[in-house]
Amino acid sequence: MSRRAIGGLTPSLLIALALGSCVLPELEKISDGDASSAGSAGKGGGGSGGSAGVGAKAGSGGGSAASGGANGGVGGSAATDASAGSGGTAGASAAGGAQGIGGTLGAAGSLGAGPGGAAGAGGSSGKAGTAGAGGSSGKAGTAGAAGCTPGTTACTDCIDNDGDGNVDGRDDDCTGVIDNDEGSFATGIPGDNTDPCVKDCYYDGNSGAGDDLCRWKLQCDQLGPGAPACPYDPVQVGTSGCPNPQTPQCLSNCLPATPNGCDCFGCCQIPGASSSAVLIAKVGCSTTTLTDPMTCPACTIRPDCFNPCDNCELCLGKHVLGGACGGLQQCPMAHARCGLSGQAPCPAGSFCLTGCCT
Repeated sequence: MSRRAIGGLTPSLLIALALGSCVLPELEKISDGDASSAGSAGKGGGGSGGSAGVGAKAGSGGGSAASGGANGGVGGSAATDASAGSGGTAGASAAGGAQGIGGTLGAAGSLGAGPGGAAGAGGSSGKAGTAGAGGSSGKAGTAGAAGCTPGTTACTDCIDNDGDGNVDGRDDDCTGVIDNDEGSFATGIPGDNTDPCVKDCYYDGNSGAGDDLCRWKLQCDQLGPGAPACPYDPVQVGTSGCPNPQTPQCLSNCLPATPNGCDCFGCCQIPGASSSAVLIAKVGCSTTTLTDPMTCPACTIRPDCFNPCDNCELCLGKHVLGGACGGLQQCPMAHARCGLSGQAPCPAGSFCLTGCCT
């Protein structure tokens, strides 16, 4: 083509105008901010700025950073100014770069827990269970008498077996060393004094007169202590069943074992009894039934085999000495005193019988 001027315009100018007609619309878009800016930043990321075209105005900076996102896009490089033609205007700005890829959306935060429900009211404390009643304490064992040497029977074991506060010889229900029943006048020996009509030495620990030669039928007593099984029978008086007096052997064998105030057959004078003398040899008679004439019936003392209760002696039911005794009970020769406050227990093998060791 000829480089001749067309309509007064040179060829160079015509080329520049032609290029400008193509670029102008894009420049208008850039000025409007539609496409020249880098793509709007994705949430969290900024788009990169486009490189400026030759002779173009510098590209606008990258899109603003999204809320909470990274820094904005990198600004476009400055366009190199085109060499101006003769009288020509500056080259149009290049089109903006491609829209930047949006940043990845941040994961949505987990929903916060809803308001906690009001704490349930605590249950009322259970009422403490009532403590079970403690078991009753067992009855304390009775303490043995101080300084006492235990024997083999209830009346020599140093124990208050019947719980009346009296131990062994201090208990009126104990009538001798062989007595194995502290709760009554009975000896507690199987087979002893079982004959309701005939009595031998009551304190020797056996039934029968073979060893002591003492014998007495209750039918010979006018007061009838053996009734109803053995009522008074005058025919029996003076017979071998009712000897009068008793034999010397009976006296020597039985009297030393007979308590003060009693005869050899268990007829005793005890203060407070239903009669002046009662038969303790009757089954069921004890210190607690002395006032019952059926259980402890009246009897007649056998004077030929009797150990009387003197003023200065301790006896069944009598624990206080007379005024003229000087506070000391009377005992047979070679028999130690016992039973009163301050007096020592009897030696081993002996028994405190009505205030004297036997």
